[in-house]
Formats: sequence, structure tokens, C-alpha cells
Amino acid sequence: MASTDIDTRYTGVPDESIGDGYKIVPARHPWRLVGSIVAAALIAITLNSILTNPRWGWGVFVEFFF
Repeated sequence: MASTDIDTRYTGVPDESIGDGYKIVPARHPWRLVGSIVAAALIAITLNSILTNPRWGWGVFVEFFF
């Protein structure tokens, strides 16, 4: 195969003979989206708690490290 030829074996386009007439659709993953939203909400809640709670003592942190 010459270097200018395109190798179509790995393009992701299904061959016409694959599936024997069945319509192949991509898999759906609705719980992946739900899980991502829940994880993002938990991270936001945790960051809000850490950054806004005065009992974390950010003044002491600033004294020690800066």
C-alpha cells in the first residue's frame, strides 16, 4: 500500500455485510450522564463547604504557608 492511500479498515465505518440487515445504533448510556451530574454536584458542595466554612481556619493556613 502506498503512503498516500487511505487505509479504510479502521475508519469505524461498518461494512455493508455486517449486521445482516439489522439497523445498528450506538449504545446509549443515560446513567453515565446522571452519575456525572451527581458527581459534579457533590464536588461543588464539598468545595463550597471547604472554602466558605470559617472553622477550616484559612487564616491559620495563610500564616503557616505564606
